[in-house]
Amino acid sequence: MESIITNKEEFYNQEFSNVSLFGKKFDYCIFSSCDFREANFSRANFSGTDLMNSLFGNTNLAEANFVVMKQLDYLNR
Repeated sequence: MESIITNKEEFYNQEFSNVSLFGKKFDYCIFSSCDFREANFSRANFSGTDLMNSLFGNTNLAEANFVVMKQLDYLNR
């Protein structure tokens, strides 16, 4: 069973570097200009999430789901 970390939450200019969120689900969130460098997001599900201008350098994204929708679609939900 997937663990939903956030559901329709919004984060702006936040730092999530060096964290491990293996297999977590982020459901229809906004992470604008966030720093995910050096984090572990393997098997994470970012389905429907807006990741505009976020940083992912040296991030483990193995088997991560990035079916990302446009910001306009998020605002219309």
